[in-house]
Amino acid sequence: MLSKSNLSVNEKPTQYRTLFTEEEDNLLRKLVEQYGENQWEYLSRQIGTRSSRQCRERWTNYLSPRLSQGPWSKDEDRLLFHKVKKYGKKWELLVRFFPTRSRNNIKNRYNTIVRKGLGLGLEVTTIEGFILSAERVESRNRPATSSKKDLNVNVPQINPIEKYSIQNFLI
Repeated sequence: MLSKSNLSVNEKPTQYRTLFTEEEDNLLRKLVEQYGENQWEYLSRQIGTRSSRQCRERWTNYLSPRLSQGPWSKDEDRLLFHKVKKYGKKWELLVRFFPTRSRNNIKNRYNTIVRKGLGLGLEVTTIEGFILSAERVESRNRPATSSKKDLNVNVPQINPIEKYSIQNFLI
């Protein structure tokens, strides 16, 4: 392990990104409840394993109780379309219009809708195309409502010799 004395003035020790543990999340929740949301330097020292920036971003993007983790509504998607059209992709500004969504959540939602829409050949620069793409994203995120045993599927049995016949591949 490198000691501080072995590092040049501009060098920083290598830090690896690791996910927050449940223990770190719980400690951060407790500390924010006790000391508030503007004491990130102090909170990071109390946690000991995270920088003030990591603590702040973890709180504002994932842990804050004001954040909605649920699906986006059509009204939210419409608002997102119109605000991006008016202000551009200025997520820090747009977060003001979505009090229960984080900056990252807003950015990810927009980019996912656009990427999905473009992949489907939709015109995502129109409200209609954007909303249609958003609906496709939501339908894909919903869990399946039926189990395999509920499906009544008849699969025809194929004779192994017929299976590889050239006639079966011609359409």
